[in-house]
Amino acid sequence: MLAKLIDDVTFLFKTFDDHRGYRVKQGEGKLYLSEDGVLVSEEGSWYNLPLKMIYDINRIEGNQPGLEFKIPGMDVIVKGNKKEFLWALRYVLLPNVRSS
Repeated sequence: MLAKLIDDVTFLFKTFDDHRGYRVKQGEGKLYLSEDGVLVSEEGSWYNLPLKMIYDINRIEGNQPGLEFKIPGMDVIVKGNKKEFLWALRYVLLPNVRSS
């Protein structure tokens, strides 16, 4: 599998139960684009967000720009330094994201 580095990021995985968000995992790592979706890495651990599971991608504005990926039962928030790369990634992925 080929993967292209997008940005160094901080990330947060939140799961939802009864409309409350619970932090499952957070850290610092790298965000990659692969043939099948998006990868987040952290010190030898890899987390895969397959395109077929992503049903929404939103921009995060502010001092540290980012993206929010929604997958069933979980939100994944990544914030980085390269706003133009992160937001361009959103536009590249949107045509392949399934409807909610």
